[in-house]
Amino acid sequence: MNEVRLEELLSVPIRNGLTKPSKIRGTGIKMIGMGELFANDRISSSMEMDLVPVTEKEKKTSLISKNDLLFARQSLVLEGAGKCSIVVDDSEPIVFESHLIRARIDQKKADPYYLYYYFKSPQGKGNIRSIVEQVAAAGIRGKDLIKLRVPCPKIDTQHRIAEILGCFDRKIETNNRIIDNLSKQVSILYKEWFVDKAMREWERVPMSDLIFFQEGPGIRNWQYVLLNGVKFINIRCISDGEINTSTANMISTEEAYGKYSHFLLQPYDIVMSCSGTLGRYAIVREDHLPLCLNTSVIRFRPKNSFEDYSFVYGYMTSKEFLKKQIIMANGSAQVNFGPTHLRQIQLLKPPINLRKEFHRIVMPLIEAMIKAHSENYRLGRIRDTLLPKMISGDIDVFRAT
Repeated sequence: MNEVRLEELLSVPIRNGLTKPSKIRGTGIKMIGMGELFANDRISSSMEMDLVPVTEKEKKTSLISKNDLLFARQSLVLEGAGKCSIVVDDSEPIVFESHLIRARIDQKKADPYYLYYYFKSPQGKGNIRSIVEQVAAAGIRGKDLIKLRVPCPKIDTQHRIAEILGCFDRKIETNNRIIDNLSKQVSILYKEWFVDKAMREWERVPMSDLIFFQEGPGIRNWQYVLLNGVKFINIRCISDGEINTSTANMISTEEAYGKYSHFLLQPYDIVMSCSGTLGRYAIVREDHLPLCLNTSVIRFRPKNSFEDYSFVYGYMTSKEFLKKQIIMANGSAQVNFGPTHLRQIQLLKPPINLRKEFHRIVMPLIEAMIKAHSENYRLGRIRDTLLPKMISGDIDVFRAT
């Protein structure tokens, strides 16, 4: 397979973005920041972003064009450094901030979407990790990025690979819209049943009367194993209602099923971050397992009956509960919210028959969300498995349907 340095595929030299302090932001041109990059694989000028004043000279060097690749220069965590996104729309003028690197591809030499998929794949991420420097934060340098050697099949092959992988992404995007719609329906129903129509005679009880919760143990670096272990979840694994264990560390099977056996997660457990960004949650599925809890992540499940599951899920993902977390959390550099706070929370206890009826109506919606997440997981794995085979020629992309 032909490999070339990334710099050989550029139409203009790579560039870092603009430095715009927060005090001058508020008017001007949209600016893509770290938040937009980490939240979106595909970035559009129609998204909400900070506005910044930009000079004519800065416009000449720092405007973003459709199909530009953007890389994160820095991240608090190793796996975030070098994260790649692609710009899909430039109908409005946009610039980018200094923590990002812009790579503009010569489309006569390479397909930007092919390179985007490569850098999103396990192989591409591994290539990026080879240049990550870890000091206070993980980071990459542009001069190292452009020296990376990337597989470069013929341009028509690249186009076809991007087209095939794009089909997977479009299905995943459709599923994500379905998940978002279902999630909103559950939230609306929970609010209608248990907030807007709450009855005075409902008893107020400790949260622990209805909901079991447990924070994970503090696992130390020296306990990690590289092979034949059980992965454990951390807050970085939870994002957009999903659990991504691709970069999770492992402990030995003996420890997982021994001293930590009571921390092993089960299907339908609701896991939630309790440090840093509060309110991130996901539902554990069979295809996540085996998986162990870790500190800064709390699992929740009904304490008494699975027929309370929909009520528990509705409450844990409600604005009401998130507000309580924000109010009660402590910590200055990084907020923390844990079992000590949860034991102080009281909630209204609707009649059991009402909770059962709510579960009968809402659980099919939750199951549909779980099914869509599971399909996305399978599609992502198939997509990542196909890429190296298509690059190597093991799969003839022109005969694939």
